[in-house]
Amino acid sequence: MHQIAGITLGIDSISRVDLEAYQLLRLRQTIQYAYDKSSFYREMFDKAGVVPDDLQSFSDLSGIPFTEPRHLSEAPYRFLCISQAEIARPFSFVTSGTTGPQKKVFLSHGDLEKIIEFMAAGIATVANQEDVVQILLADGRPYSQADLLYRGVRGMGATPVISGMDIGAEEQLRILEKSHSTILFGYTGQIFRLSKELQHKTDLNKTGVKVLFLAGEYLPEAMRQELQQIWNCRVHTHYGLTEMGLGVAVECNAHAGYHFNEAGLYLEVINPRTGEVVPPGEEGELVFTTLAREAMPLVRYRTHDISRLIPGPCPDRRRNPGSSGFHPLRRRSQNLVGDMRRIASIATTRTARAFGRSSENTTASPATAPSQALRVSDRYRGARSRNPTAQSQERFRTPRLAP
Repeated sequence: MHQIAGITLGIDSISRVDLEAYQLLRLRQTIQYAYDKSSFYREMFDKAGVVPDDLQSFSDLSGIPFTEPRHLSEAPYRFLCISQAEIARPFSFVTSGTTGPQKKVFLSHGDLEKIIEFMAAGIATVANQEDVVQILLADGRPYSQADLLYRGVRGMGATPVISGMDIGAEEQLRILEKSHSTILFGYTGQIFRLSKELQHKTDLNKTGVKVLFLAGEYLPEAMRQELQQIWNCRVHTHYGLTEMGLGVAVECNAHAGYHFNEAGLYLEVINPRTGEVVPPGEEGELVFTTLAREAMPLVRYRTHDISRLIPGPCPDRRRNPGSSGFHPLRRRSQNLVGDMRRIASIATTRTARAFGRSSENTTASPATAPSQALRVSDRYRGARSRNPTAQSQERFRTPRLAP
């Protein structure tokens, strides 16, 4: 999705040719960095007879073995490319809908900054600096999903309010009215239940809410239409993976698919049985490679989500003139995903995976290698501190209002 990629890279727009050149550069840097720093990837590449210099084009990526979700359970620390002392935030989780062991993902301060920047870019697709975004996600510690989104909302200049998940519908409404919230962000089922409970107590279409931004669960079209009728507002969805940094993709404004973070992720769609890359438009399993992860890069990570890339430009030409994308998720293959090119719609059984310059020096960390940006442009940065730990203590209340 060119709009989000451009914002994430700190520029107004970017052509497909330039974006692909950037992605190939970052891919080569990532492969070299992972081989040099991660004992897991060095062993995997050596066993497969792969060396980083083999990657000269996107098609060469098919010669690199896949990373499986079970690997993050069996040997998470072998993925680390930094010391444990440099880990800013570990995430331990079990993918909802499965019964497997916990997976671990580690993030550095630099990784957290990039997640915040993507969240700023993603929320900017539906919000402006006059909006108040009420965040109905669990809170309680620095770098929680709610806290990262809070910082992203501040970064693009809007006002965030964390109301959390552990209060009733009437208290959520009280916070909404007191804060004059214009956007609600939360899990699909949670927002739907809240809406159904409150619609019999008050006229929700007069609250001033203009967007419901939903994450974590599949949104059937009938539910979308009911929510639109109850609130008299637009409904957008988000697709996230903890492994990829929480925020992955946001729904197109034309509701024609999902746009993913092409500045931070490279997407392949493969035949889940053969592992071969399928042509654009053909359904398959989503496979991601991180392009700028410092602590724990992931190479050809199999999501077991089933979707398809949507060929051709995005219908919303005003905002994404040259963008392609991926289809809504349909199911888990053991489910579907989207791309900042475009993904059509995500019908996933997951209930909590919510949400987040050319250089030939390929030995440096892809997160620190010379680049013209990988930061939010100044007009989206607002008053956000460069240090993601800044101002965290005084804001951990429910609700939290931006100063």
